[in-house]
Amino acid sequence: MTATLTENLPKRRDKLVIIAEIIDIARNGTSKTHIMFKANLSFSQLNQYLALLSQTALLEKSIVNGKEIYKSTR
Repeated sequence: MTATLTENLPKRRDKLVIIAEIIDIARNGTSKTHIMFKANLSFSQLNQYLALLSQTALLEKSIVNGKEIYKSTR
């Protein structure tokens, strides 16, 4: 059985935990919608985190078959 990042944490997540979850979700490349649902974020929250992670080069965006795909760089 594997432990998740939020297993023993309070119900409210801090930004660092959310960032770690997004990077983990996107490690093999995935869509914006998939990240949003897996990380349990609103659309506006997701856009803020994606902008931050893209600016800091922790995520890269590419277009595959006409779809935006986000992949972690670390």
